[in-house]
Amino acid sequence: MLCEKCGKNPANFHYEQNINGEITVYNLCTKCAVESGLYYKTDFNFSSFFQNFFKPDLFIKETLNPQKSCPFCHMTASQFLNLGKFGCGRCYDTFFDEVSSLLKRIHGSDTHVGAFPKEQEKHIMVKRKIDKLKEELNEAILKENYELAAKLRDEIKELQNNE
Repeated sequence: MLCEKCGKNPANFHYEQNINGEITVYNLCTKCAVESGLYYKTDFNFSSFFQNFFKPDLFIKETLNPQKSCPFCHMTASQFLNLGKFGCGRCYDTFFDEVSSLLKRIHGSDTHVGAFPKEQEKHIMVKRKIDKLKEELNEAILKENYELAAKLRDEIKELQNNE
């Protein structure tokens, strides 16, 4: 789709205006959006700002062995400190003891709760369900509710067998 204003450049800016219930839609190129005052260009890089703001060496430099490396991508702890990000998903397991406090400070948790690869979705959902049921099982045992505990135990075994 071309820009509705200049008709030359591809429209990469979508703007909807609602005035008294009447909606007007504009599809503009970046240049026309800036000229119309609908878009403001900035050289500020949010990614680098947050990367520097949460620089891991401020928190974990003392506890991280610089020679330790991930067995899958071979990223070393020193490389992690320089880049501020891991090389692969397995790095989290490799460096978990060292970075768990950092993850808790930044994200509020050291357990991943976001998106994950589709091929692992079923396995992860079952594991989370089992973990939740184990917590409920421990509570039931503490409250001496053995009937519920037996039911939860059986449900956990069934999930583990079907995994």
